[in-house]
Amino acid sequence: MPLFGNIVDYYLGEMHDEFELHAAWLPGTRVQLGDVGIVDAHNKFSRKTSLDKKGVSFETLEGQSLPDYVFTSAGGVSVLAKAAGEAKIGTLDVADAGFSIQYSRGKSTVFRANQVLESVIDDIDSLHSDILEKYKSGKWNEKYVVVTKVIQAESATILISRDSDAQIDLKAESEVPNMNIASIDANFSVKTQKGLETQVVAKKGLTPLFEIEEFDLGTGFFDAFGYSTKGSKSPDMRALEKSKGGVSVDRPPAGMRGGPIRRVVPFVDRRLEPSGKERSSTSPS
Repeated sequence: MPLFGNIVDYYLGEMHDEFELHAAWLPGTRVQLGDVGIVDAHNKFSRKTSLDKKGVSFETLEGQSLPDYVFTSAGGVSVLAKAAGEAKIGTLDVADAGFSIQYSRGKSTVFRANQVLESVIDDIDSLHSDILEKYKSGKWNEKYVVVTKVIQAESATILISRDSDAQIDLKAESEVPNMNIASIDANFSVKTQKGLETQVVAKKGLTPLFEIEEFDLGTGFFDAFGYSTKGSKSPDMRALEKSKGGVSVDRPPAGMRGGPIRRVVPFVDRRLEPSGKERSSTSPS
């Protein structure tokens, strides 16, 4: 099946499908707790300022270790490992050790993040109160979202294909036990590459994934189901209208009011089906 949508849509979409987090674009972009910005129609976060610069303090819970994050686009790429002395693969000679990554589809990703640490903002209720005060004093843009969770990797490799015959061969200049494509100590060199959109190899200190939240500022921004009331109505609101015979409902019934003060920013899937319609699986996370 042809792939619709652009490379950014596919990378961000696949990362969200796999990890239920937003991904940094470009992949090497550093994201920090307390970054403040705007999310565009293609789910790309653009930093505008920070909580610190806005005069909003917060506490951090740091250091939760997580398993390595690993993802490969299904049916679009093969990752072939080679030890020194084994038969030649790609442009890796018999004496070489390393990896040959061979694509059969554009817009496909190989992603690995090693030795992952998760950091989060603590006491979101206090943060909401402070942001609300800033908004009331005219010092907060209602479109702002906040980075409240960051995934940092000791090292990460992110390879995204542009062409259907893309390839990259990584030669390990050092022998490393249990080597993987994000191993720093392997001292990878690129022996050949073609058709790649993005090439990040065993880079230290990346923050490739994060969570962003938006806050109720008392402007009717959320309905009781946690959806934005700006623009189209949430699926739950539309279902409520249908149950009432199609009568328009601008607000939930009184018993349903009192929605959340914050929510994880929903991810809108911009990968398109051949019909030209957005995928129907879109839902807030």
